[in-house]
Amino acid sequence: MDEQIALTIKEIENIEEQIALYEQLIEEKEIELQAAQEKEDKQLKLYRERVRAMEESGNISYLAVIFEAANFSDLLARLDFVFEVMNYDEKLYHDYILAKEETQRAKEELEATKADLEATKADLEAKKAELEEQESGQKTAIAEAKQELEDIRKRQVQEWRDALRKKLKGE
Repeated sequence: MDEQIALTIKEIENIEEQIALYEQLIEEKEIELQAAQEKEDKQLKLYRERVRAMEESGNISYLAVIFEAANFSDLLARLDFVFEVMNYDEKLYHDYILAKEETQRAKEELEATKADLEATKADLEAKKAELEEQESGQKTAIAEAKQELEDIRKRQVQEWRDALRKKLKGE
């Protein structure tokens, strides 16, 4: 029974170490989430500024820029410019989406780690209850053994007394 209690105590210690590691991991995940959220906010701000700038500059279409070309080399330069602007706009939007996905991933990882921590805490409580039950069982067994020894001692004393009385009466 002592071995079982020692094993349970060791399991409790291991679970407590796991809990400490989960708590540390949660702190790291919270920092990661904060950084991802800040990056997402920054990307959203850049994207909104670009959209606002496009709205303020009016409805200049890409076709109008191209058709205003004075000659072929100007047309090529304008096409290149239009493609650069389009690529930049697309990259801004893509970067924002990636940042948003990273924030979501970080949130999900944090929540999963918190759930793991709660499950581990539940395991700890179960092991503590098991340990209490084992210790209670051991105390009960010890008390029963002590009582049994006391009963045996009392019977032996009584038997010795009876034997001594018989001897004394028989002499």
